[in-house]
Amino acid sequence: MTMSDMHPNPSATAEDWVVRLQSPDCDADDRAAFERWLAGAPGHPADYVRAERIHALAATLSGDPSLRADAARAHRALRARPPAWRRPWAFATAAVLVLAGVLGYRLLLMPEEAGASAFALQTATGERREATLEDGSRIVLDTDSAVEVAFEPGARVLRLQRGRIHVIAAHDAARPMRVLSGGGEVRVIGTTFQVREAGSAVDVALLEGHVAVSTTVAGGAGAAHETRELSAGQRVRYHQDGMIDAVAPLVANEAAGWLEGRLVFNDWPLDVLVAEANRYASVRLVLAEPALAEIRVSGQVQAGDQDSLAAALETGWGLRAQRRGHDTILLDRP
Repeated sequence: MTMSDMHPNPSATAEDWVVRLQSPDCDADDRAAFERWLAGAPGHPADYVRAERIHALAATLSGDPSLRADAARAHRALRARPPAWRRPWAFATAAVLVLAGVLGYRLLLMPEEAGASAFALQTATGERREATLEDGSRIVLDTDSAVEVAFEPGARVLRLQRGRIHVIAAHDAARPMRVLSGGGEVRVIGTTFQVREAGSAVDVALLEGHVAVSTTVAGGAGAAHETRELSAGQRVRYHQDGMIDAVAPLVANEAAGWLEGRLVFNDWPLDVLVAEANRYASVRLVLAEPALAEIRVSGQVQAGDQDSLAAALETGWGLRAQRRGHDTILLDRP
């Protein structure tokens, strides 16, 4: 069922779209309709950003008795309306609208957190989240990720605190976008790219366009700057000491896989695969001995499906998977 089926009124609101895009049955037609809605009026991107921010704040305040009471009253009012109004999305939208009124006052008291120019986005383990920024840029947060967004007249700044993001940056030559992470910076005008914090290093992958990756290297004679220019289909890694590796080809299916909920690995060391798989699930894979880390593996699996991954490692690489309690799978030699 698409938004057009559920909302015959063509003037869908930002609150409608927040609810619809987070619905489990949201499909490609809905997302295409959302893109058309975004482009339909200059104020739509900012309206959506504000509605989504209110929705996120509402989730954090769901235990507030006064807010729960307001939401309950909204639900009772909707149930009293004609049957055409009685749709699941309508109840959720009403809750967003009620909370918007209550939170409006609270937003005035939290300008740094909720103002139009600066806010934070984050995801929990196993969660993936999409958001539209006020300039029309789109961002996808991978599991267990956090990013701060600050828009100013001359700059668009994203600070990746942990995890990975996929960014479709709107073109704005007068206000370049800067992504800061791990002591380095990715600078773009408008393109599609990914940045991932990987322990003491940061990976940058470019899907479209052009980016510049820069770091500062401390030395005896003072600081020096390292820069790498990336073209579409390339990736690079930089480290906490400021050193940048050589530019390498991008493995496209790895970059696209996580956006579709898949964990794709091509000739990865087993310890790297285990660390990545553990980011998506509460059940942890553990290597029984350090020597197992040297095994190289390739394949793909649904992200978070630790049992299927363990079974594949047993079948394809001759390992033995043993359950240890409810939250650990030990990988060992037969």
